Amino acid sequence: MKREVYNACVSKGLKGKTLGKEERQQEFCIVAKLCSGKAQSREEANALCSQPKEPKPATSSRAVGSSSGRVRIMPSESGILIKKGRTKIDISEADYRKICPCQFEE
Repeated sequence: MKREVYNACVSKGLKGKTLGKEERQQEFCIVAKLCSGKAQSREEANALCSQPKEPKPATSSRAVGSSSGRVRIMPSESGILIKKGRTKIDISEADYRKICPCQFEE
């Protein structure tokens, strides 16, 4: 389905309704299920929207927050890639083990 058709369908389904935040979220979910074809009736869409959401899978990178910005540590082809803002440093796993041995304690 084209995005324009889907957006028009959802917009038409929500127009003219005065709802609170939770009711609007539920109504949006129902209308979206109907417009995308994932449900054939309002009852089926309501049942799908009432199911608990599954947690997103964890990513392979680790992010460490700090007051001066976010540092991302992730595997790379040559070892470990450390990113902070626009700065990227690629170091070997052996060097990373020297810098941060606590990450590899067993």
